[in-house]
Amino acid sequence: MSPREPSPPLGIGVAVAMLAGVALVQLFPALPPRWLSWLALLPCLWLWSRADVRRIAGALLVGIAWACACGQAAMDERLPQALSGGDFRIEGRVLGLPMRDEEGQRFDLRIESADEAKLRGARVRVSWHGQGAPA
Repeated sequence: MSPREPSPPLGIGVAVAMLAGVALVQLFPALPPRWLSWLALLPCLWLWSRADVRRIAGALLVGIAWACACGQAAMDERLPQALSGGDFRIEGRVLGLPMRDEEGQRFDLRIESADEAKLRGARVRVSWHGQGAPA
């Protein structure tokens, strides 16, 4: 009886395991801090580098750590909760033509000056919904 051939580092089994890890993160109630996700990649990559069944487990854990890190990076780009719901006077530059659909109108805006310093330089999407949207 010959020993089982090791799975290739970028084979279909590894890809499926990594995709399963990314999909599993969608069930998490909250994301861990980004630094913890990046730190977790080190042992996960070590497992992936093994030429036995640990490679599949490593790929699953790499998918989890990668999705957590990317998800937390996206969450960090959101408006801080303390500023949510507030009114701010801003000036900015429209980044492209407004997009209109059946629900309203929207456009991207780069904030050049604002009452709140945290908003300066941010890219935001301005939306106008409902009946009062300009034509």
